[in-house]
Amino acid sequence: MTHRPEQGPAGAAGLVQISLRVALVDGKPTLPRVRRDGPRRAQRGPHGGRAERGSDVGESGRAEGATPGGGRPSGGPEGPAPGVDQTAVERQGSPRHVYGRNLVSFIVRVAKWPHEAFIANIEKAKALARTQQYVNEFLDDPQVLERHMAKLASLVSDVLGFDFIKDIIEPAQSQAVAAASERFANAPIAVSDEKAARLLPIAMKLMEPVSAVATLRGQTLLEQAVVLGVTAYETYVTDTVGVLLRLNATLMDRFTDELDGSLTYSKIRRHGRDSKEAATRVIVDKYPALDSGKVKGLFDRLVKNKNVFGTEARETSIRKFIEHRHLIVHRAGKIDRKFREKTGSKLGLGTTVELTTTFVMGGLSELSSFAGELQRMLEAEAQEGLEAEPPGDSPE
Repeated sequence: MTHRPEQGPAGAAGLVQISLRVALVDGKPTLPRVRRDGPRRAQRGPHGGRAERGSDVGESGRAEGATPGGGRPSGGPEGPAPGVDQTAVERQGSPRHVYGRNLVSFIVRVAKWPHEAFIANIEKAKALARTQQYVNEFLDDPQVLERHMAKLASLVSDVLGFDFIKDIIEPAQSQAVAAASERFANAPIAVSDEKAARLLPIAMKLMEPVSAVATLRGQTLLEQAVVLGVTAYETYVTDTVGVLLRLNATLMDRFTDELDGSLTYSKIRRHGRDSKEAATRVIVDKYPALDSGKVKGLFDRLVKNKNVFGTEARETSIRKFIEHRHLIVHRAGKIDRKFREKTGSKLGLGTTVELTTTFVMGGLSELSSFAGELQRMLEAEAQEGLEAEPPGDSPE
């Protein structure tokens, strides 16, 4: 009978090592994930240093369970220790901090396409805001266009080496005026009533672009910039949450109570009998993206981030911007008591909310900063590659 010696302190390469420490995740005792010897990907420790991915980092900044000399304790027998539930062990993420600190379960995958779509729409919203400024300038001061043309002509003249306006434009204008005067003097124009009646509708049609631009004077484009910007923010948050739940199955377990009470067969059937899609919709509906308090609570549960907005000032700014969107969409911009209470506005009830290019561009920049920081945080947590494109419709 062959005697198999016990594993010594050095252990055997490739054998499973298990820490029997108990950490608290969401207030419940859990077991860390099974670890194997071999190369590990690095992650940030609590003090900014590097720690091995798959290890738990304690207050000292050294991997918990490590020997004073930096080594590991002796390995145990292959497989889980006696009495340890293998399924429970494998199901747990590897918490970053233990013993009273916030525990962050690893995010396996995230997607980059929601943020790319957000950036594209925010840029469109900024273009609307800038265009409003130009439209107002051109319509309110006809000489603005002349000044712009003079600057352009000066630039062209510098490039060509001669005065473009004096040598080209002005002589051409003089020749055109002289030719027109001679033509009208020799053959006076006589327009019949029949011709006038036929040409009038055509002329009005040709004037439509000019009259349409004139209608945009004021803040019409600024209002649309606010609506588009907030919609881009809402879509980004919603899509990002959906991706996290779809690509990281265990995150759904954090919403068990809500799903137990809300996920009915009727809802599953409305989502093509896709229970995961239906569950995601339940969570998204419970935590709407346009409610900053709900968004904070949602990301606290998803990634253990107590305030995903970063600062109270940013959250307040974004919330105020969203309230302007609500007023434009639901009240055509007319001030009501709710808006005054939410934003602190002193404008009279029933008056139209006043927008400026500065305010709108500032609000869009706040949304961009929020989304950019959130995306960078999620990508830093991800263990695998980013999903580049949204998934196509699955076949029936």
